[in-house]
Amino acid sequence: MKTSSNPLRDIPIDTFLRIPGYLSVLRSFQQQSRDYVSINRISGCMALQPFVIANDFEYLGIPDVCNGIHEVKSLINKIEQNLEVKENKALAFMAGISPHIRDIIQEKYLENPEFNVVAIFDKNPVTPGTTLLGIPILDSSRLITLAQRLKVTRGILSSTPEDADYYYHLMVQAGILMIRNHSGKDFEPANGCSMINIATFYKNDNSNK
Repeated sequence: MKTSSNPLRDIPIDTFLRIPGYLSVLRSFQQQSRDYVSINRISGCMALQPFVIANDFEYLGIPDVCNGIHEVKSLINKIEQNLEVKENKALAFMAGISPHIRDIIQEKYLENPEFNVVAIFDKNPVTPGTTLLGIPILDSSRLITLAQRLKVTRGILSSTPEDADYYYHLMVQAGILMIRNHSGKDFEPANGCSMINIATFYKNDNSNK
């Protein structure tokens, strides 16, 4: 089982995408007054291989202690508790890769309990499946779809000033309306959007010139 001080950071994005499906299936069993369910039964309902489900559960902190048999209510509670699916307040996407992104993550978000950065989006990802400090780097073309599917409402603008407009408007289109801006470029927030401009490395660099 994963033992990171921030367990969400170690959960693959594909596991996040399967969470709504797991909850839907489990709640249907709950409505049918089923107290227990097997991984094989979930597999049949979701057209997933049992080993995929077992791996997802491991990432979610759900050990297999009864040969693939789980209590339905316990499974639902564990998923909701660990991932805060009820409100999704902690889930955040980071958009744009700058020369200072590693410092931004380490200083502001790596151990921040209020922000669980589950993915970094960039329009020119180096290699699919690459990670930075354990966070997957994905193509920015997936940001809107994934944000809407996961109901992500928090964003971190971590691009260079030159690319800030692109990523800012992408997040707004995705419905991410609480944005922390590290890009060094100031914005007039869109209607309904909350923007926090944070002192950046770019401004510090410019002040030293």
